[in-house]
Amino acid sequence: MSLAALLASYPPDAIRTPVWSDALDRMRPLSESRGTERDVEAAGKVLQLAAQRLVRFDAWALCAFIRCAAAFKGAISQASLAAWQRALEPLVQDLNPQGVSNVLLMLGTLADADSELAKAVDVELAARLLGRAVGLASSLQAQGSANALYGAALLRLQIDGGHFAALLSTAHGALRDMSPQGLTQLLLASQKLIDAAKHQEALQPELDPERMYYPGNEVMHSVLEHAIYLQRQQQLDTQLACQSLGACGALRYLPAETQLMQLLAAIRDKGHEVRGHEASAALMGCAKLGVQPGADILSTCWHAVVREGACNGRAVSNVAWALTVLEACDAEMWEQLTALLAANVSELNSVQLHQWHWALLLVAQQHGGTVARPPELFQRSLAAHQADILQTSQPLSHFHSALAEAVRGLAGDFGVGRDKVEVEYAVPVCAQMGWVRVDIAIPSRRLVVEADGPHHYLRNVDPLQETGDTLARNRLLRGAGWDVVTVPHTVFDHLIGQDPSHEHLVAGLREYL
Repeated sequence: MSLAALLASYPPDAIRTPVWSDALDRMRPLSESRGTERDVEAAGKVLQLAAQRLVRFDAWALCAFIRCAAAFKGAISQASLAAWQRALEPLVQDLNPQGVSNVLLMLGTLADADSELAKAVDVELAARLLGRAVGLASSLQAQGSANALYGAALLRLQIDGGHFAALLSTAHGALRDMSPQGLTQLLLASQKLIDAAKHQEALQPELDPERMYYPGNEVMHSVLEHAIYLQRQQQLDTQLACQSLGACGALRYLPAETQLMQLLAAIRDKGHEVRGHEASAALMGCAKLGVQPGADILSTCWHAVVREGACNGRAVSNVAWALTVLEACDAEMWEQLTALLAANVSELNSVQLHQWHWALLLVAQQHGGTVARPPELFQRSLAAHQADILQTSQPLSHFHSALAEAVRGLAGDFGVGRDKVEVEYAVPVCAQMGWVRVDIAIPSRRLVVEADGPHHYLRNVDPLQETGDTLARNRLLRGAGWDVVTVPHTVFDHLIGQDPSHEHLVAGLREYL
């Protein structure tokens, strides 16, 4: 008799909750060992039976339910998740440190993997769970802190900067006690929290998520040092190496040379295990850092995405963008990646379409414009690209406006009037296939002046080093015949430290130019 049939044979009140906890936890290894379809079906039946009894579960049994549900994608419905949340709501304060961190992580995992389940998440309950985790921060182990942070990030919760620091401090204090997954979760949590905060309209203007959620160079270095240790112990698999590299790129942190080599070695040594989304993360990380990973890794990642076909549009568009930023996309690679996207073009979202179009501009410049661009894919991507270029911009920063005034003051030196200086200008590139939106331009002189803030540079490199995508932007503009002058934010920061008056800033920037 199967486990599901055995459990179903008893009346609802006949089985104590510890037995349910044990039964649910016994199901999870079947998923971890890539269980069969029958295993997944059996897990679904056990979860369905458990869902009918959730009101009788204690806090620990409810933890076991969500752990099992997260292990088997598609095993529970929105109704089951809603029932689980109703059962947990009065028991939140009963959750111990391990329980609350587990619940946050597993709830976030479910929401991240299934957009329909994400809609059923009770945001107020999730916020209460986060509050409970923060309240228990001093009792959480390092792994628990990483779980809580990553779960909250997957749920796109807003975390107070002080609360983030408290959970991060707990994890950082005992990195040697953490699993490889926990180390990677710390990096990914920061990346996802920053990304989510940037897209929240209600975010207060004075709050800078880049500073609030960045763990700091010391923590980044420590996490990667421990990752190297695990790699030597053969515990760092390709998935974690790819994710770590991707997070470093998103956070603009360039690992030390030995750390970078170890991460790349973990990917190279087990290249046959790399999956499409992992390949995408690794190449995106390299592209943003401006790091050439080597021909073998480029080929491994490209083949991993091509093997999975058109079902993963996000990975395909990411890899197309990354390869073109790295100037490593040959004609065959481009044709196959483009064919995969064209075969599933109706399923692509605006971000993926815009990303492919940006890659098209770069690869067209590199190969002289004779590259594949299927008509429907091109039309859709061009519309997404135009929408991004023409969208309403944020108010000009003090740096931007002062630099614009400085350029206007120098306009006469270029033989043009002040009114010929354009702000937020769209420069046409690649035979009118697209545009690059720039800060300041004198179109009649084909001159661009960029006010490059911190996000255009790597965080931990001195002297300043531009990110890979910033280098690609400049390459695209220069390839279109424009001169590009970049003014780093450090110039403005230095001037404002001397004298914050507008007149001093404009004069100083004019002198720099």
